[in-house]
Amino acid sequence: MKKLAHKSLQGFSLMEITIVLGLLSIIITSIIFLALDTIRFNENNSRRVDSSIFIQENINALLINKQDLWSDIIIHTNDGPKYLSFENNRYVIEDGENTQNGITFSFEITDVYRDSNGDIVPSGGTLDINSRLVTTTTSWTDTFDNEFTDSSDIYISNWSTPQWLETTSADFSTGVLAGTQINGALGGEIELESTSFPDWCEPEFNVSSFDLNGNGWPQSVVIVGEDATLGTKGNGQGVTFSYVQVTDGDPPLISELGNYDTGNELTYDHDAYSNYAFLASTHNSKELQVLDISQDPIVEVAYFDAPFWSDAAAVAYDPINQVTFLGQVRKFIAVDTSFPPSGVLSSLDILDYRSEQGQIQDIAVWGDYAYVAWLNNPDEIMIVDISDPNNLAHVTEINVNNESAEGVHVNTTGDRLYFFTADNHDSEVFIFDISDPTNPIYLSEFESNGTSFKGMSYFEEDQKLIAVGRFGDEYQVIDVSDDNNPFLCGSTEFTSQKGNKGAFDVDTLKTSLNNSYAYTLAGENDAEFKIVRGGPGAGGGGSYVASGTFESSIFDTGSIETKNLSFDWSTDEPNGTDVKLQFKIGNTSNLSGEDWFGPDGTDQTYFEDGVGGYIPLSEQNGRYLQFRVELETNNSAFTPQLHDVVVIYEN
Repeated sequence: MKKLAHKSLQGFSLMEITIVLGLLSIIITSIIFLALDTIRFNENNSRRVDSSIFIQENINALLINKQDLWSDIIIHTNDGPKYLSFENNRYVIEDGENTQNGITFSFEITDVYRDSNGDIVPSGGTLDINSRLVTTTTSWTDTFDNEFTDSSDIYISNWSTPQWLETTSADFSTGVLAGTQINGALGGEIELESTSFPDWCEPEFNVSSFDLNGNGWPQSVVIVGEDATLGTKGNGQGVTFSYVQVTDGDPPLISELGNYDTGNELTYDHDAYSNYAFLASTHNSKELQVLDISQDPIVEVAYFDAPFWSDAAAVAYDPINQVTFLGQVRKFIAVDTSFPPSGVLSSLDILDYRSEQGQIQDIAVWGDYAYVAWLNNPDEIMIVDISDPNNLAHVTEINVNNESAEGVHVNTTGDRLYFFTADNHDSEVFIFDISDPTNPIYLSEFESNGTSFKGMSYFEEDQKLIAVGRFGDEYQVIDVSDDNNPFLCGSTEFTSQKGNKGAFDVDTLKTSLNNSYAYTLAGENDAEFKIVRGGPGAGGGGSYVASGTFESSIFDTGSIETKNLSFDWSTDEPNGTDVKLQFKIGNTSNLSGEDWFGPDGTDQTYFEDGVGGYIPLSEQNGRYLQFRVELETNNSAFTPQLHDVVVIYEN
């Protein structure tokens, strides 16, 4: 029994020992693995910190030094892994990867693309030559041969690098234009030279002129087609009426078709329609004379002897009712002028304003109403119902400043009245709403700044009033697109001759070639008839030459070490038009001996489509640079435009 008990106790002790040893092994192993994990964690954590430092240092170096590195950035775009090294006090981009303190690091430069909104997109879109995506990558292997990586993306651009920008009218004005012009509508654009001049607000004074026979006093001008009929106070010193042909061109050509003169009579006013001219005359028995201007020589075909001794001073022909309205001092007379007019004419009715003071100066007719301007009468405008020419009736009057009204016009829709007075101290031009002619409503007025207006024409299509007169700016263009806010948009003077007396009348048209012309009569002894032309472009449409060039001024970068890297440009190219670009670069200030070049570095190629690009490597070096654009169109109604060119360079 004792022997058995001893054996049992001995076996239990071996089991305990085994268990203890097993537990001890587990504990020791755990401690070892824990220690190893701690070591690996600390190592990887340290590497991650170092990796982040490497990445941040790389990003900072690129951002701070991109101005000096941009040419290398361009060269190494899409060119595989690179790293930065610091040599001779500057950073250099090297091929491949670099390893420091067990960490391998590199970066790759790739292109950036943007959508139509300018947002960056991962694929598709348009290449942005001024931006790059830089992806910096680090990697390391820990003690147990496990590989770890980290990376970061950053977008960089060349916005802080030196550049040469040409974009404004002032920038372009130092260049050389050949068949091209600068259009300042959007700040400055190069476009083909206009062969039409539609902009009223940029008047070109006296592009053509014509000397009428004798030295008669200029009085009235009325356009027929694209030609001009001209009335003067002949008084033995010149003809009383002239008819001139105007052939559109640059400049327009003027020639006389005929004239009419009876020797002593004056023409105070005239109107014209079709082949006929209607003269308000001083002839005692022919206060209204009707001329056939289609005949050579011009002949009188009809006349009206007003029943009073006074001269006729105003006339307006109504082609719808075939009635001529005559102003004879204070008599407003309707004359039967059935078409074609001939023989002795008779009056239909006479509206006698004998109780009024002053006299009738001008007449405008629209629809059932005549608008009569008065000199020396407190009421500048009197409105007459002419719906029945046999029964004329006064409707109402307009009084604005107790001054003489010199002229009156009605727009083509008959709802706006424009008239001007002789007051050269306050407002001269007045605008009224005449939608209801029986109740005209004041809208606005315009101050001429000292000019005493003598003639005015309203050009409906462009909503411009062209007014001429004496003193100050004798030719003024008034924008009346806003009835309540007329403003001066252009002006010029007629002071081309000593003793000049200004201008006395004007009529306007836009020709078949889209030229805006104002035909004027000036107070000169020579070249009384003058054409003022509108300026080119400015949104007015037009006709353009087939081709032209623009050469910029030469730009000095300041250093012969300059590298001209890339460029951007923007154009507007309607269908059938084209803009092509070339550069010239060198180290002589006038670029003598240098050739123009395109994308292949020769003068046989061009940069096109308004798409930016890179200066060929073989042509990048040079202190001085210049660009040239060639513009073309196969449709004379459209022109391409160059908006801007910007060149990125580094010194």
